[in-house]
Amino acid sequence: MGGVDLSDMLVALYRTGLKTHKWYMAVFSQLLDICVNNAWLTYRRDCIQLKEKKIMRLKEFRIHVAIALSAKEKPKVGKKPNKNNHMEHIQKIRRTVIPRPISDVKFDRFDHFPTRTSKGRCRHCKKGQTVYICTKCDTRLCTLKKRDCFNDFHTKNK
Repeated sequence: MGGVDLSDMLVALYRTGLKTHKWYMAVFSQLLDICVNNAWLTYRRDCIQLKEKKIMRLKEFRIHVAIALSAKEKPKVGKKPNKNNHMEHIQKIRRTVIPRPISDVKFDRFDHFPTRTSKGRCRHCKKGQTVYICTKCDTRLCTLKKRDCFNDFHTKNK
C-alpha cells in the first residue's frame, strides 16, 4: 500500500486542473499526473544513486516538463549539423510519382518523341518547368537551347 499511498499523495499535491464533462479527459488528466510523478520519482532515485547535490523538487520538475512539451522551437536531439556540410542544400525526392524507365528502354534511341502536355517539372534537371513529355518513357523533359534535357536524358547515364 505504500506505493499507492505515495502516488495518491503526490497527485493530490499538484493536481492538473482540468474541468470537463467528458469522463475520458478526467482519466487522461489523472494518467498524466501519475506519469509525471513517476518520472520525478525515477529522476530523484537516479540523482540519489549518482550522488547529485541539487535535486529538483516536484513542482520545479513539473514546470520543466511543461516548458519542454510546450516549446515551439524544441532542441534537436542527436548530432549537431556541420555548417560546412555541402549536403544540406541538396533536395531529396520525397516520393516517386512516375517510375523511372529502365536503362535498356531509356537508351535504345528508338521511338522517343517529345509531345506537348500539361506543365510540370523536368525529371532530369529538377529546376525547369516544361510542357514536353517523352512518349515512350512517359517522362517530362526540357527542350531548350541552353538546357536540352531531352537529349541528355536519352544519351547520358546520369
